[in-house]
Amino acid sequence: MTVHPLATFLFFQSPWGKILLSVHLLIAACALGAVTHLWWEMSFPSPLRLPKLRRYARWSAITVTLSWFYGVFIYPAYNVAVRMKGDPTGLDAAHGWATGLFEWKEDFASVAMFMLPLLLVAAYRWPRLRRWERVSVYLLTLVFTLAIYYAFVIGGVVTMVKGLQ
Repeated sequence: MTVHPLATFLFFQSPWGKILLSVHLLIAACALGAVTHLWWEMSFPSPLRLPKLRRYARWSAITVTLSWFYGVFIYPAYNVAVRMKGDPTGLDAAHGWATGLFEWKEDFASVAMFMLPLLLVAAYRWPRLRRWERVSVYLLTLVFTLAIYYAFVIGGVVTMVKGLQ
């Protein structure tokens, strides 16, 4: 199986691939911090924390969106140069469990992207929300945070598995 030159350029076989993965990792780490702080501020709400809540909601939206679009940009190269469906030397054949977890990661990240607008609106309308709405938003934020944590951890695991292969 021949690998497309662009995929080889973007992933693992060149220094640029490592740089692209490192930038994706740094953006994802910033997203992890932002969503953790957002969840924390929603866990212990107070009027004094409202500016922080809004700030972390903004930063969560920015960093998660950047990380998601960056992942969409490098995914085709991953699919061709790393996963290599049908090739016995690819990640699919050697570690099928890792590719399955990675696909779930992509699904969770996409669902999290759809949660972002609601979380942003809720953060800006927090003082006007009724108690049951706050509880609903809090639970949604918890699910959102867990999805981002899952995406971060599984992204690292799959990168390590491919690096060890």
